[in-house]
Amino acid sequence: MATQTPTMPSGSSNEGTPFPRSPDTEPARPAASGPATLDRVVHGAHEAVDRVARRAAPALDTLSTAASDVNAWRDEWVTTCRNEVRAHPLAAVALGVLAGLLVGRLISR
Repeated sequence: MATQTPTMPSGSSNEGTPFPRSPDTEPARPAASGPATLDRVVHGAHEAVDRVARRAAPALDTLSTAASDVNAWRDEWVTTCRNEVRAHPLAAVALGVLAGLLVGRLISR
């Protein structure tokens, strides 16, 4: 048994097509093809990528500088904390116990 593609009723502007379209819509024309069209598309895409790269470069520089600053700050903070724990080990343990109790109390609620 052969299946048949449903079409629009006869007498409509869409006669013989499986998809309805508005009366003011003209059928699509095939796009121009060939090496010239491909070259234009490739050139346009290349220009778009270049524009994005030019706009992104300053942001990437700023982000890189900020990341370096954060890494330097982190290294300094870790060194300071390490020195304080070595200088006052009992205070560091007591602070850790208090922080654990506080977090446990907050979580249990």
